[in-house]
Amino acid sequence: MSLSARRWLVVSAGILANICMGAGYAFSVFKAGLIEALHCTPQQLMMAYSLSFAFLPVGMLVGGVLSRRFTPRVAVVVGGILFGLGVTTAGLVHSVYLLWLSYGAMVSVGNGIAYAVIIAVAVRWFPDKKGLASGMVVAALGVGTVVIAIVGQKLASELGAQGALRCLGAAFLVISLIASRFIQDPPKDYVPAGWTPPTAQDKAESGDVAWGRMLAMPVFWMLFLAYVCGATPGLMVIGEAKDVAVDVTKLGALMAASMVGMLGAANSAGRLVWGAISDRMGRLNVLCAIMLLNMTVLALMGHLTRSQPGLILSFVVVGLCFGGILGTFPSLCADRFGSRNMEVNYALLFVAFGSSGMLAKYSPQLKAAVGYDGGFLVCAGIAGLGLLLALGMRLARK
Repeated sequence: MSLSARRWLVVSAGILANICMGAGYAFSVFKAGLIEALHCTPQQLMMAYSLSFAFLPVGMLVGGVLSRRFTPRVAVVVGGILFGLGVTTAGLVHSVYLLWLSYGAMVSVGNGIAYAVIIAVAVRWFPDKKGLASGMVVAALGVGTVVIAIVGQKLASELGAQGALRCLGAAFLVISLIASRFIQDPPKDYVPAGWTPPTAQDKAESGDVAWGRMLAMPVFWMLFLAYVCGATPGLMVIGEAKDVAVDVTKLGALMAASMVGMLGAANSAGRLVWGAISDRMGRLNVLCAIMLLNMTVLALMGHLTRSQPGLILSFVVVGLCFGGILGTFPSLCADRFGSRNMEVNYALLFVAFGSSGMLAKYSPQLKAAVGYDGGFLVCAGIAGLGLLLALGMRLARK
């Protein structure tokens, strides 16, 4: 098989594995059944979901170490086994505390290991299309969430929540192991046909940087803060999306749920679309565009959400921008710090996303203090700060 064909095979295997990993975000499908089976409170159950985010950066760091010490294939095998066994074990436990360990820690660490390695390998195979490559494998998580939510709901109605988890976990384990067979790095000094590598000056500016040196560079912390400012508004809107549709737009529960689904679809599309556009327009130019568009729509959401067409427009744009943040930051990291150490470097940058999650959990308090309109304006201000950071990095690079 030619190297040109092999790189598409590698990224396709990564997409397949990440579709499975999307199950980590379909937790709400199993929520009611697990509460009944484990005799726990909703708050106790949701701790498992919170932990599934908290351990992601840990898994990504472990994935980087495994990939560097052994091979990317070994790392994805370990991640797939942990993830599959974690989901399966969640279908066997009789205690909510063991659910924290299985669905919380095991699933999260396994997800993080595979996620970091798959992104890094995809970027190394596509030095000419980093944004497209990272966008495709990151978008697979969103697609997986939708697909697995549908399949999981069907299985849960027939087998119960834990029966569904056992079946899905076994399937994920098999699929991840099959996909890992094709995950490998390109040959050293691989250059795609028809692509001209960066000049020596470009390589000096964005060569491979080890994590210790990266943390000492001001540009890392500017990227970190920009990541927080880009992700936090999206997470806040996603967390309150159904309430906005019901309380502000006055939609029924079913229609409100469909609006949330549409926001999720836009999120998945944004990861791929913005990533691909960044290959042509430049990463920092796209980041500025995302921040500006997000800030503008958020500032107008208090007015737009009064009508259903305005709500649809708002949710589509916010979803696309949130997905764009997740789709472009892996390639931003590779551009600035190189792809050789990307697993560890991006894991450290991804801590910014975890920080956004910690900020977003205060959205109910923000809503209580200033209402929906005030909350939208606060989110617009956060996106505006992100725009200033993106413009600053763009000017500094020039």
